[in-house]
Amino acid sequence: MNKVQKVILLVFCLVTTCNLYLFGSSSEQSKQGDKEIEAVLSESFEYYQSGLNHKAYDKSIEAFQWLDSNTSKELQGKVFNYVGNFALESELYDEAIKNYNQALDIYTRLNKKESIAAVYGNLAVVFEYIGKPDLSLEYNFKALDLHVNNRDTIGMSNAYTNIGNTYADVGEYNLCRTYFIKALYLDSVAQDTIRISTDYNNLGYLHSLLKDNEIAVQYYSASLKLDMVLGNAMGQCITYFNIGNVYYDLGKMNASLTNTLKSYSLAKELKSVIYLKKNTNLLSNIYSDRNNDKEAYRYFTEFKIWSDSMELKLKEALHYAKQLENSKQSRSLSTTNALSIEKATIDDSLFSIFRIALYLAIATAAGFLFYKFFILFTNR
Repeated sequence: MNKVQKVILLVFCLVTTCNLYLFGSSSEQSKQGDKEIEAVLSESFEYYQSGLNHKAYDKSIEAFQWLDSNTSKELQGKVFNYVGNFALESELYDEAIKNYNQALDIYTRLNKKESIAAVYGNLAVVFEYIGKPDLSLEYNFKALDLHVNNRDTIGMSNAYTNIGNTYADVGEYNLCRTYFIKALYLDSVAQDTIRISTDYNNLGYLHSLLKDNEIAVQYYSASLKLDMVLGNAMGQCITYFNIGNVYYDLGKMNASLTNTLKSYSLAKELKSVIYLKKNTNLLSNIYSDRNNDKEAYRYFTEFKIWSDSMELKLKEALHYAKQLENSKQSRSLSTTNALSIEKATIDDSLFSIFRIALYLAIATAAGFLFYKFFILFTNR
């Protein structure tokens, strides 16, 4: 090998080393970022399982700082879906809609039908909570069609439950019962205790609407026993309130007060605006009926505070729901969200290209200088 060939080989080695360093570093950063995202989501889920919904949401949004051009689309969708779930459980409905919409756009591009179905179902729940039963049913049936095609019994059970709840809201009680029973059947076959508890609670709610209060209490009691075994604080909060409400209708004020105060205490721990609002309203009525005007007024004042807070949450969420009612606006919102991700990806890619060009330029310049020095010294 002559001296010129040695110089060329040296330049090649410099270029190769720079590229290996660049791409190796990028790969390692990507793996580290993925690990951090999964760790954040895992910790968030643990908070959620403990009933700490707001803490789960606050933790989950930390995942956004790790998203970059190297993050896979599937993992991006997972982040948006998780954040949407925790926002929904924290009653942050506008945030839930925004994040679900971003997840839906990503999953649609990837053609991930199971994930698409799950997001449809989640959006349907948001629409039910904010008083949009038409949208709720539309998205629920979209989800159900996909779950049936995928033979996803858990997904089908979710859809049946959500559809039943929406039909209860609009007074279609026979349809409501039909879908609740379908959900209970699937969950019983699967022996899914958590879901069976929800099914019992839903059937109790239906019978309370029909004024079959004694049957309602039986279903609620069965649900409560399961929730206590599971340590499901939110489930207990909901069921204690439902039992308190039924006993109030039956005129059993002592039993109503006992259960409502338990629900109220859990609602404060869980920071559930919905159940703080519901419990303070019921407590105000209970104390009013017992001629305790001081306590009745105290809880009524608190009820107004939580009612105003909930009204603000709903107002913010309805802003986004109205956009989704129009398909053109819905598509525009999804595209805007996707473009924001793509823009960040493109910016990162451009920066990576710039770095590559810079390394190549440095390597070339270094090689050229080595070559010039070589010519200089060999000609002496």
